[in-house]
Amino acid sequence: MRAWIVGLLFVAAGCASMTPDECLNADWRTVGYEDGVRGIGGDGIQRHRRACAKVDVVPDFDAYQRGREEGLRQFCRPAEGYALGRSGRAYQGVCPDDLEPAFLDGYDDGLAIYRLEQDMFTVLREIRGIDAQIADAEDDVADREDSLDEDELTSAERKELRAEVRELVAIITDLQRDREILVRELAAAEVALDIRLAEPSPYR
Repeated sequence: MRAWIVGLLFVAAGCASMTPDECLNADWRTVGYEDGVRGIGGDGIQRHRRACAKVDVVPDFDAYQRGREEGLRQFCRPAEGYALGRSGRAYQGVCPDDLEPAFLDGYDDGLAIYRLEQDMFTVLREIRGIDAQIADAEDDVADREDSLDEDELTSAERKELRAEVRELVAIITDLQRDREILVRELAAAEVALDIRLAEPSPYR
């Protein structure tokens, strides 16, 4: 399994509250620009308004909007759309009409890869869960087989332990069969991801 699959990080974007000092010294056009380049939705100004109300500062809406529109033109590029899709985050519909189609092309490409990776992670988690169950069952078999060596066991007790061992072995067999199915699913998902990544793309 590739190391990058295990190491993938999910990035969460947000609009942090402004501090009192930031409110008092804010260049609202710059604040808007910074929100725009992060793809913050139109409710960003509302968060700033609530935060700055604590120090009786009212954001300059017009300056903020001018800055945000400038920032969005930096954010709403195909490569940024691809990065957003790869992170699995939702697109907030913030891009202007002239930039949105190309942005969405990048976003859809990134999101498709993200979803393929998530499919792989899901199967990997299931495999690890089955591995843990198999290990527990094998430990239980070993414990019972050790118990069978005890001289003081009655015939009935030995019979019961052997029945438990057979039941555990059957469970292990079923789990191993399920694991083989998941391993094949994982291999198929990895092939699908490799094919997707091999496709020519101007966004990566």
